[in-house]
Amino acid sequence: MTAVKRSSPGLRSLVGTTVTRNSHDLRSVGETTVTRSSHDLRSLVGTTVTRSSHALRSLVGTTVTRSSHDLRSLVGTTVTRNSHDLRSVGETTVTRSSHGLRILVGTTVTRSSHDLRILVGTTVTTSSHALRSLVWTTVTRNSHDLRSVGETTVTRSSHDLRILVGTTVTRSSHGLGILVGTTVTGSSDDLRSLVGTTVTRSSHDLRSLVGTTVTRSSHSLRILVGTTVTRSSHDLRSVGETTVTRNSHDLRSVGETTVTRNSHGLRILVGTTVTRSSHSLRILVGTTATRSSHDLRSLVWTTVTRSSHDLRSLGQTAVTRSSHDLRSLDETTINKSSHDLRSLVWSTVTRGRHDLRSLVWTTVTRSSHDLRSVGETTVTRGSHGLRSLVGTTVTRSSHDLRSLG
Repeated sequence: MTAVKRSSPGLRSLVGTTVTRNSHDLRSVGETTVTRSSHDLRSLVGTTVTRSSHALRSLVGTTVTRSSHDLRSLVGTTVTRNSHDLRSVGETTVTRSSHGLRILVGTTVTRSSHDLRILVGTTVTTSSHALRSLVWTTVTRNSHDLRSVGETTVTRSSHDLRILVGTTVTRSSHGLGILVGTTVTGSSDDLRSLVGTTVTRSSHDLRSLVGTTVTRSSHSLRILVGTTVTRSSHDLRSVGETTVTRNSHDLRSVGETTVTRNSHGLRILVGTTVTRSSHSLRILVGTTATRSSHDLRSLVWTTVTRSSHDLRSLGQTAVTRSSHDLRSLDETTINKSSHDLRSLVWSTVTRGRHDLRSLVWTTVTRSSHDLRSVGETTVTRGSHGLRSLVGTTVTRSSHDLRSLG
């Protein structure tokens, strides 16, 4: 019998050994007492483990207290406060596990929060992740991936409930993919095929809703025809003759639509009034945008206030406080832009701090990143990769001035 204290790397073959405060790779340990080990204890047989925190993959006839990672094959084991991957556990009591409990048969799980994919004849309380195949199971406060659940009552699940048939779902928030003849309250994600269904407070991917009333949905409402949507925030790609209030994401093809407080991908808006949109407004013609912050790629004769992202092709445009990816700005005034101003011609840039690659006849103040090709330019306090500066005044640059001629 050997006593090992505070060994930290790969103790792979320890037989009949007592290990105290080991922190790394004890892969093959037999008849061993381990205290406060924190990493990869993969094959422990007949072992008592206290406060191990990583990959205890094959523990047989073992008592584990407060292990937090990969307990993949635990048979006849009591686990307390385990938080990670218990993939194949048979006849096991698990308390407060939080990650991948994938194959639990005849198991009682309390407050598990992650990947409980195959639970048969199981009681689950406050599990939050992937419960993919639950048959005749009672789930309370589950929040993630319940993909194939039959004859099941789900309360407060929040993620991927893709195949629920004849099921009552309350406050689920993610992928309810195939719900037929189902009452859904407070679901927020992937409700892809809901026909003749009433959805309240759903927030994600409602792709094909026909003749449906949706309230407070926030994600991908791709195909809404003759639908009233209130406070939807994501991916309304094809909405015709629809009133959208407080939508914040990807309204790609919206015709004759009024959008208020939209914040994401409004790619094709023609004759539209947009207020407080923040993301991908790629094709806005004759549009007024206020406080948009993302991806305004092709804005012609547009006034943008406080946009912060990806204004790639702005012609004859006034931009204030834009912070990202203003790649091609012609005859433009930019204040406080901070990212990727690659092609600025005859422009005034104040406090731009990223990737000003091709600045010609430009005044730059307090730029801090990657001014690669600047000709006849005055640069003050540039701090990063100013690679090719010709005829340039540089003050207090601190990085990567490779070719200054």
